[in-house]
Amino acid sequence: MELLRGISYMIIVGLCWTSFGIVMGRAPRKNVDVGVMLFFSSLVAITACTALGAAEGFPRQCPPKEFWITFGALFVCGILNFVQLDLMSRAMKTGPNGIVWSLIQTSFIFPFVAGVLFFHARCTWFNLIGALSIIAALIILGMQKGNASGKGTWKLFAFLSFLSTGIAQLLSNLPSYFPEAASVSSIWRSAFFAMGLAAGTVGGTLILQRKHLKEAMGANIRNSSMWIYCFVLQGFEILASIFLLYPGMNLLADAGAGAIAYPLVVASGIAGFEFYAFTFLREKRNVPQMIAFVLTLLGIAALCF
Repeated sequence: MELLRGISYMIIVGLCWTSFGIVMGRAPRKNVDVGVMLFFSSLVAITACTALGAAEGFPRQCPPKEFWITFGALFVCGILNFVQLDLMSRAMKTGPNGIVWSLIQTSFIFPFVAGVLFFHARCTWFNLIGALSIIAALIILGMQKGNASGKGTWKLFAFLSFLSTGIAQLLSNLPSYFPEAASVSSIWRSAFFAMGLAAGTVGGTLILQRKHLKEAMGANIRNSSMWIYCFVLQGFEILASIFLLYPGMNLLADAGAGAIAYPLVVASGIAGFEFYAFTFLREKRNVPQMIAFVLTLLGIAALCF
């Protein structure tokens, strides 16, 4: 029963996270700076989670070691979340977007392999076939027409984004493998992640993007679209993180299947965004793309056994 609940939670989280892809696609068209949007979005999350956490109470019963592991892992995860987005956008400016996207999405192998090797997470032949099926689907999508090689250092940026995404996912999943950390609720975990995202956005804006913070924010503060996107993102993010993501990770870890958490999220997110693109954007799909979609759905099913 716990396994089925954990699986369903991860699938719903992936569907909620499609809002991120939708907003990221629409924001530039509304002259919204993604870095500024992520900064204020993280502030919304910190405010909401801190208020809910204050009402719930600070997790004082958690042993210091496990508390700082949880805080540190999720804070760094938040920082890396900005880093991977910045590097991905740099790679996509000059490189083949399909290949860049496919490479970065396969980063779920980090928490999957770590869970199996270091935390004795279950890995059946169905799980392995499911993971390989999803990777095959992503490779097919990445090899589609329009992916001609670009010039520049896109390969380096794509690889670094792949690494930072994989490490971020591993860190996000790490506290669920420590039973003593269970007393740190998903509310506080979400707050720690949001703090890291805010810090990463500020540092990244000043260092990676080499912008003055005041100039970077500028007109975006007066752009109503930015605030709409902030609250849309956090509406889904808070719902997914507090009620589904971390509780789902705990359920899967308790069932010995913690390694399949992020593969399920990634796969269901791909399926959800594909539905959005087909239904609302009226995008058409060729035969290889349909094969990739079917492989994704089969991969989800195989990961559930």
